[in-house]
Amino acid sequence: MTNLRIAIVGFGKIARTQHVPAIAATPGAALVAVADPNVAEAGVPLFPDLQALLRDGPEFDAVALCTPPQVRSVQAAIALAANKQLLAGRGIAAVRITWKEDVRVWHPGQAWIWQPGGLGVFDPGINALSILTRILQQPVFVLRAELDVPVNCAAPIAAELTLTDAEGLPIEAAFDFRQTGPQSWDMRFETDRGPVLLSHGGARLSDGDKVLVEASDREYPLLYRRFVELTSEGRPDVDLAPFQLVADAFLLGRSRTVEAFADRA
Repeated sequence: MTNLRIAIVGFGKIARTQHVPAIAATPGAALVAVADPNVAEAGVPLFPDLQALLRDGPEFDAVALCTPPQVRSVQAAIALAANKQLLAGRGIAAVRITWKEDVRVWHPGQAWIWQPGGLGVFDPGINALSILTRILQQPVFVLRAELDVPVNCAAPIAAELTLTDAEGLPIEAAFDFRQTGPQSWDMRFETDRGPVLLSHGGARLSDGDKVLVEASDREYPLLYRRFVELTSEGRPDVDLAPFQLVADAFLLGRSRTVEAFADRA
């Protein structure tokens, strides 16, 4: 198989610790270049920006955009739909999303998150919305949003959303960057045959108390495997619905000013 030659644009923590090893472990993929103005060494040809990469860099077939969202033109929505078959045929009565993590652990020193367009707590929270919109058969809408914005930031550190679909399904979502102790990336579906829980960011699927799926930490390897499949078939796989929900939350949301955020407690 001819390798899909990939260039990474934006070489921060996630790119180095997740994307690089995932590409290396993906049959049919190879990292050939990096573009980032703030990096001195990348292990492959390095360029200050995408323009320089296109002008002076090696040939490549695809770009992985790992830049902050303010400068992304496209972001692939990653949806974990392992529970679509389990929920098929069940009546869903309510959905509760709890997506809470410690920003100082997972995003240390990343000031762009707090700047205009940085999304704040929606940077990880949009992953939950991606799963939600993939699972539900009806379009989802934001009814209410409460956004907690630190006095020294432009983006929320926490958010509470009330959503629904075209059939009136009650959906509640809580996102918070201030979580300490155990981290929570959970989605609970109340159904007419008992609760279904998708936890650990989509890695564990439970039907009531019974664990049905316990996936390993393979999100990024699976992403690049899917990347190779789509490019070989010439097909896109983009879901803009989660971005619409985040945009609506900002548009409809009521902002509450909270205490200043310091990257180190």
